[in-house]
Amino acid sequence: MEWPVYRRFKTAALAGLLIGFAGLILDVTPFGRCLEENLGLYVLFQIRGPRLVPSNVVIISMDRETSEVLGLPFNPLKWPRNLHATLIDTLAEKKVRAIAYDVLFLEPTDGSDDELLADALERASNVVLCEHLREDRRPVSKEIYPFQNLHAEKLIPPADPLVSSAAALAPFSLPEIPTRVSRYWAFKTEAGCTPTLPVVAFQLYALDALKDFRILLESVSPAHSGILPESAQTVFAGGKIDRLVAKIRELFEDSPWIGKEMLNRLREHFPAEPAKRARLRSLVKLYMVRDSVFLNFYGPPATFPTYSFHRIVNPENPEAFPDLTGKTVFVGLSELTRNDQRDGFNTVFSRSDGMDLSRVEIAATAFANLLEDMPVRPAPQAVFLGICLVWGFAAGCLCFRLNAATAVLIMAAAAMTYTAVAAMRFQEAGTWLPIAVPFAVQAPLALLAGFSWKRGTDGKERRKLRKAFGFFLPDQAVDRIIDDMRDTAGIPGSQQTLFGTVLCSDGAQYASLSEHFTPEELTRFLNRYHETIFQPVIAHGGSVSNVIEDCMLAIWASTRQNSNLKRGACRAAMDIIKAIGDFNRKSHPYHLQTRIGLHHGQLLLGTVGGIDHHEYRPVGDVVITASRLEALNKLLGTRVLASEEAVNGNSDVLARKMGRFVLHGKRNPTVVFELICPVEESLEWQREANAIFSEALKLFECRYWNEAETLFNQYLKLCGDDKLSRFYIHRCETYRREPPGEMWDGIVSLDVK
Repeated sequence: MEWPVYRRFKTAALAGLLIGFAGLILDVTPFGRCLEENLGLYVLFQIRGPRLVPSNVVIISMDRETSEVLGLPFNPLKWPRNLHATLIDTLAEKKVRAIAYDVLFLEPTDGSDDELLADALERASNVVLCEHLREDRRPVSKEIYPFQNLHAEKLIPPADPLVSSAAALAPFSLPEIPTRVSRYWAFKTEAGCTPTLPVVAFQLYALDALKDFRILLESVSPAHSGILPESAQTVFAGGKIDRLVAKIRELFEDSPWIGKEMLNRLREHFPAEPAKRARLRSLVKLYMVRDSVFLNFYGPPATFPTYSFHRIVNPENPEAFPDLTGKTVFVGLSELTRNDQRDGFNTVFSRSDGMDLSRVEIAATAFANLLEDMPVRPAPQAVFLGICLVWGFAAGCLCFRLNAATAVLIMAAAAMTYTAVAAMRFQEAGTWLPIAVPFAVQAPLALLAGFSWKRGTDGKERRKLRKAFGFFLPDQAVDRIIDDMRDTAGIPGSQQTLFGTVLCSDGAQYASLSEHFTPEELTRFLNRYHETIFQPVIAHGGSVSNVIEDCMLAIWASTRQNSNLKRGACRAAMDIIKAIGDFNRKSHPYHLQTRIGLHHGQLLLGTVGGIDHHEYRPVGDVVITASRLEALNKLLGTRVLASEEAVNGNSDVLARKMGRFVLHGKRNPTVVFELICPVEESLEWQREANAIFSEALKLFECRYWNEAETLFNQYLKLCGDDKLSRFYIHRCETYRREPPGEMWDGIVSLDVK
């Protein structure tokens, strides 16, 4: 048999493992990866906020301002190409290190503009032009694959005069709106593993490190170093830079170990200046990356230093011309207002007014990430899965072992701590740790599962407790105790003030009857007796509160005054008398003549006791009064007596007013009624006799002794022997001889308990 604590721990551990594995499985599915990319990565960027951009990356924007100042068409693709030639010559004169054009020059133009631009490209020798990447979907054999297309991407170069003059050609394409851009293609596999614009621009920028790159490669694999030119000066003799990039990429793909060994050698003892060592490390990692790389955005639009096109080609103040020496310049469409934007892409830093990052800004971001060797790098898959497994296990255990509030507080503290660590790693190194799956999926799943399990367990335990306590306590008392068991007060502190009717019953001559039975026989007899008197109580909405031998205490209680409580108690009392008649006939020769007392008022329902023993029962004057009324039956020879408070407003019962009595141990008088029967069951003579007794009682209280005595005698003739009538007749005779004092008000004092 398992210990309960061990069983609960095992359940919590199993639930934690299931939630952990659920997160682990989700994390390797496309949905889980999409959730992390669209939600988790977004959260990390929002926590981190914008960061500083490298100082050697600038953007020249082809914008509306230039169109208006220079009187050009609003569409920048229709601007004269001699303007671009002027821009390139100006940038070359300012000793710009590399120029990346995110502009398509696909169609040749009339006149000499193309020749002027080609000459400028030739003179600068550091310009990368953008190629158009067109997606083609061609159907394959309909007989074999009737519903499939062949997917391919075709590179469309710029106009012929420009192709041979540019330092390199490279495409740059991004997902279409409304997809949120989070990565870029470093190499386009569908287009023959072609390097893209940021990659080629970075290799062009890092040409001064090419010789050291060759030496580093030769130290690792001498057989492969021949694919690289000996120096930067000989690069263009062998063709375009993009072809060189493609060759190095192919080498690293065929022999992945080369990149790892180069990084190890560079880390250990390769002689180089710190700046050049950093560029070498970035180059090696560049050729080791997958086809797509996650972008480490720097901030919202216009975060990069941006200069309008006309301020470079036609500066108003040459002395205020920006210092572009040694920098990489990206040229493309970039507007600073939402209404003018034509190529915006939704990113984590898109503004609330709808302003997005332009494509040239994203290209500059990719280049800057390569320059700093700090793209967003997802943690290794094993780390991702391990975090999801551990977090899911911990969340599951917490939610299954602790109450909801405590579990939420601990999980919130753990989540904030983990988020702080993840944000710090993201800010310092661009490391991307999982956020969405643990917090958006596993945590709610753990809370929901834990809550549902506890609800089911609590319900099961509650049913067990109700069944166990139900043998000894009324239902509302059981519910109250179970609720209080969750509080710090516990059962001993359980109390509730209510309005209710109390019924006390007692079996006449029980003491003498018990002498005829053994304890076992007496127990069986009492069980049958209690079953008989319990049924009417339950049938009329009451609850049995206490049982001591032949005595019973039942209650009808509510938080508000309710006449139905009195009606149910009175009906139950009369049904008990009927049921006892049947019981006594079946139990012949042993009889129990039950006497009942009823009173209505305010009571306290709760635990009574001390030290280590408590009982749940009603407490208050209403209980004592009901008990005294039950005892009064013996003196008056009646079966059911009720107080005025218990019968007021109850027209369903035929009741005889007995008078005002000061009960034993009490100071204030109680108006007492005898319950005769339900009104619908009453006979004519009973109603007539009741009226006669009521009139006789009024005459007695008004000191009309003769008239009262006459009516009491008349009542005896109708109803037979009646102790109370004879009591009043005796009092009438006494008061005629010795009238009571002037303060007498008809109250009868009793010395019998």
